[in-house]
Amino acid sequence: MKRKIIAVLTLIMLCFSLTACSSDNTSSPESYPPGPILYEAADSDGDTIWLFGSIHSGMDYFYPLPDYIMNAFNKSEALAVEMTVRSTEGKTAQEIYGNLIYSDNSTIDEHIYKDTYDAAVQLLTNYGIYKPEMDRYKPVVWSMIIENKQAEEAGVSSELGVDRHLESCAVESKKEIIEIEGLQAQTDLLASLSDEIQESLLINSVSNLPIEGEEEVLLDLWYNGDEEELINYIAPGNGQTEDDSSANGEYHKVMVTDRNIRMTQFAEKALSDGKKVFICVGAAHVLGKGGIVDRLSEKGYTITRIFDEESEGFEDYEDLGEIDFIVQ
Repeated sequence: MKRKIIAVLTLIMLCFSLTACSSDNTSSPESYPPGPILYEAADSDGDTIWLFGSIHSGMDYFYPLPDYIMNAFNKSEALAVEMTVRSTEGKTAQEIYGNLIYSDNSTIDEHIYKDTYDAAVQLLTNYGIYKPEMDRYKPVVWSMIIENKQAEEAGVSSELGVDRHLESCAVESKKEIIEIEGLQAQTDLLASLSDEIQESLLINSVSNLPIEGEEEVLLDLWYNGDEEELINYIAPGNGQTEDDSSANGEYHKVMVTDRNIRMTQFAEKALSDGKKVFICVGAAHVLGKGGIVDRLSEKGYTITRIFDEESEGFEDYEDLGEIDFIVQ
C-alpha cells in the first residue's frame, strides 16, 4: 500500500498555488506519445465529457500542459475535481481533521502498538515536525504527514499537482469548479477505516522509507502516458473481488472501488445533463479494471483516448480505437 494510497488526499495538507495555464509547449521537455492520459466519453446523443487521470504532486516540467489537454479543458463548461484546494483555505488543522481526532479524549499511543508509536514519533522528530498535540490525531493523519514530508524531501511538489494546476486555470478563466466529493466526504472516508488499517498505513509510512528516484518513476510514467505501466504502479488492485475480507481488501473497497462507482455516476449525470465537464481525478480512479473508463465503456459509452497526433513518434503509437455501443 506504499505511497500510492496516501496520495489520494495530498491536497488536504496544502495551500493554493498558481502555475501557468497557457498551452504553449516550448519550455516543456519532449514527451513520448501519447503523453498524459486523457479520455473523451460520449453518449449516443453526442454529449461529451473528458476524463483526465491526475497525480496529486508534480514537477515544473509538467507545465504548460500539452495542447491536446488544454484544448479539451478550454472547451469544457466546468472542471470537476475530487476536492477543491480552496475548501481548506483559512481552516485550522482541527477544523480540517475534526473527525480524525479521538472523540473520547484518548491519544494515539492508546490505539496502536508501542513499537509503531515510538518509531513514528522518532521519525517525525527527525523531520522536526513532531508536537505532543499530534497525539490526539488518528494514525491515518500521521501517515499523511509523513508521506507528504517524504515527498517534499524527494523534491516533488504537491503545490505543482495537476488537479491543483487546473483548478488555478479554472479560477483564472472563471470556469465553474465542481467538487465530486469535498473535504468532509474525504475525511469521513478516512475516519471510516478500521483501527487495523489505519495502523497498517502508519507502519507502511514509517518502515518503507522512500527509495531514491522512486517519486520520479511515478512522475515519468504519468507524464509519458505509459498506461500499462502506470496502472501496474498505481492501481494494481483495481477490479479485485468485493468479498476480499482482508485489511487490504477493506481499504481498497472504501478508498477505491466505492469511490470509482460514485465518480462514474457523476460522469453519467454530467452526460445525461448535456454538460461538458472536464473531470480531473486521481489516475487510479480513471484507469484499470473497475476504473471510470472501464465502467463507462461497459455501460456502452463511446470512449476515445485523446493524444497529440503531431508528436514525434506518433506513427508508432498503437491506436486504442473506440468502444461504441448503444447506451441503455
